[in-house]
Amino acid sequence: MRWLLLLLSFPFISSAQTDLPLQRAEQLADWLAENKYDSLRTHFSPELKSRLNAEQMQMVWLGLYNQFGALTFVGKPAYRQLGVHPEITIPLRFEKQQQRLLLGFDSLSRINTFVLQAATEEENWRYPSYGRTNSYREFSMRVKTDTVQLPAILTLPNGCKKCPVVIMVHGAGPNDKDESQGPNKMFRDLAIGLASRGIASLRYDKRSFSYGPELMEDLRRLTIQTETINDAVSALTLLRQVRETDSNRIFLLGHGIGAMLAPAIVQQSPVPVKSLLLVAPAAKPFAELVFEQYVYLAAESGISAAEQHMLKKQENAKKRALDTSLQTGFPQDSLPLSLPAEYWLSWQRYDPGAGYWQINQPLFVASGGADYQVPPETLLHFKQKMMGRDRISYFEYPLLNHFMMPGSGAPGPKDYQRRNNVSEQLINDLEKYIKTLK
Repeated sequence: MRWLLLLLSFPFISSAQTDLPLQRAEQLADWLAENKYDSLRTHFSPELKSRLNAEQMQMVWLGLYNQFGALTFVGKPAYRQLGVHPEITIPLRFEKQQQRLLLGFDSLSRINTFVLQAATEEENWRYPSYGRTNSYREFSMRVKTDTVQLPAILTLPNGCKKCPVVIMVHGAGPNDKDESQGPNKMFRDLAIGLASRGIASLRYDKRSFSYGPELMEDLRRLTIQTETINDAVSALTLLRQVRETDSNRIFLLGHGIGAMLAPAIVQQSPVPVKSLLLVAPAAKPFAELVFEQYVYLAAESGISAAEQHMLKKQENAKKRALDTSLQTGFPQDSLPLSLPAEYWLSWQRYDPGAGYWQINQPLFVASGGADYQVPPETLLHFKQKMMGRDRISYFEYPLLNHFMMPGSGAPGPKDYQRRNNVSEQLINDLEKYIKTLK
């Protein structure tokens, strides 16, 4: 579901008048109540239609039903003006959880933001039991790359003098500094758990989260370099200003794509990194991971004829993304996640499996047995690629999902909407590894 919701997640907000957006939101609410999901794209902007076609919309709602059960109530749209930006939210009640649909509109009152969120996301988050509120302090900072400025939080243990520090690099999609997913916040849990054990950390908003509209103006600028690597290097450089941390004990924690790109980040960083902390890494092309997840989600409820057709289209999209003859400007709606050719070409130029061999840092590798996004067979493939490389420590957690939280039942997106915290065992293993690494 995470890859599918990535299709919905980029914000496209600009000015519009109140009446028409509200009328269109009310009509959309009626369609939701009547289960007319094919009609939802009627008022989408051309940009959003290109990113979310009818088949992808079908897969999104199938995933929602698998997660939350049937939609039982659609509330009245609520309008508010954010400066020049109108925003409308529609309360949705499914059998298992309440959600809200966030809509934004362009200057022609067409829908260009379509994002699902947990109804009371911040209230639902639970402070982890292993945290000690009086053992650390948090400070606001900014990660700066050229004209881009990303809000960041430095978490320092009390009495920190030359303590080790962890930089956190997000997984796929537009992620905030906490790497929020439903009511859960993986990076916030990690920061609290580590700080309560004497380890500092820095986490920041991803560029695609803070600068979504700017990126959407020209998606050709979107590459692995601009989306992830540049800002991670800037975050590492920012640590030069933090005197409380030990410049000889800087650790880079990457999650998902962040783990896959960690070697490139280290290679480009002017600041030395002591070790990579890889959570759910993979040593295969990202396009393959995306397609494998489509297959898994479709198979959860049995693959219908329509889904077979959709999967065939997604398989063709994957092949195009991997084809070395792919050219810039190729129609992005024929590529995975409707992302531009420039993005997939940047992945073609990068081999994460080879990257781990090109650096000397030791690797901490954590994986969850209930992770359907980077499943156990992907970890096996990773181990095969790493055979013969020394200084790798594997930590496998059979019951944890992609966000290193306990799963429930068959692995699936439903786990991400159940209030949870990062496993304390992972926190303990990270603490021991960081403090004892020579």
